[in-house]
Amino acid sequence: MSQLTENWFDSRSYAAAEAAIWEVRSHGVALADFSVRALELCIAHAELIALLWRQDAGSSGPQGDLSAARIRRRGASIVLKNACLHALRFAD
Repeated sequence: MSQLTENWFDSRSYAAAEAAIWEVRSHGVALADFSVRALELCIAHAELIALLWRQDAGSSGPQGDLSAARIRRRGASIVLKNACLHALRFAD
């Protein structure tokens, strides 16, 4: 994700991030135990991407705090990852 935010509009970074989020969405729907955490990650990602788009477009509207959006997205990713690791640890 840091590659995407640091090199905004790099088509490879953007495509890789979007493919990963699409995979999270797909698995989140299939795995009910993780659906809320997956949705939180997707929302945080969408908010970050929206801020990056507005920043790049020079929008005069509310910019929000890009740093806070990065932290929220990273936090949501960590929460989902930890939930998955916890489930794997206790799987039969």
